[in-house]
Amino acid sequence: MTKWGIGAATRLGFRVQELSDPPRLAVDVAHPRAFAGFGRECRDVNIDPLHHAGSIRAKDTGCQVARDIATAAVKEGGPEPGQVHGFSCRSERAGASALRYLCDKDGAVVTFLLG
Repeated sequence: MTKWGIGAATRLGFRVQELSDPPRLAVDVAHPRAFAGFGRECRDVNIDPLHHAGSIRAKDTGCQVARDIATAAVKEGGPEPGQVHGFSCRSERAGASALRYLCDKDGAVVTFLLG
């Protein structure tokens, strides 16, 4: 048995995938400065063993709303516009397999990295 560890100075979004040809394990880690300086920093969310929402930021809304939106991004296959607390969300690639989300409603903004 082989054991590996991965560490970072802060909590970051990540995603783990099993790949084949050749067989391997891939760990994608979000960049810690993706949303630095924007809004209030909120606690990260471990959604399931393979998905983590990190770098969660909230501007003019609460952190619980921000975490609800991040959780919906995995559980619902991505937050549908207007479906999570009325926020409209869009996503873009942030590295090999992480997604960067930007959700807004009436001037309030939530951002996070999902891996």
